[in-house]
Amino acid sequence: MLAGAWYRQTANRTFITEIWPPLRLPALCCGFRRDADEQPVAYPVACRPQAWVSGAVFMLLQAILGLETDGFTRTVRLRQTSLPSGVDRLKLEKLPVGEGQVTLEFRLLNGEVSAQPVQDAGQPQVGLEILPAGRG
Repeated sequence: MLAGAWYRQTANRTFITEIWPPLRLPALCCGFRRDADEQPVAYPVACRPQAWVSGAVFMLLQAILGLETDGFTRTVRLRQTSLPSGVDRLKLEKLPVGEGQVTLEFRLLNGEVSAQPVQDAGQPQVGLEILPAGRG
């Protein structure tokens, strides 16, 4: 899982600069060099959007939220949860976890992110674990 501090910062920066304002997926993510205050380099000849990148938004959110699911134990684990910059509320509806599903509501209050599970009616119970940094 891409949940280390560097990956989380990179995922957040990519989410903000590439997906959030234009509400479109990037056509290409690559390693062109740039200064910290510059936007990502445009790649105008790329097809927009490429099919493989449709999963990028979910992987970026997974990294930013510090979210991990365990289908065998029907458990959602969160580690060092944050929200994308500029977002103070996020709701993941009907997240599949093994044979069950759960809705997670994230809120930013006083600089802290809280996560509240809402069990979906008629679904097996899904557990939620909030893990401290560094615990595997």
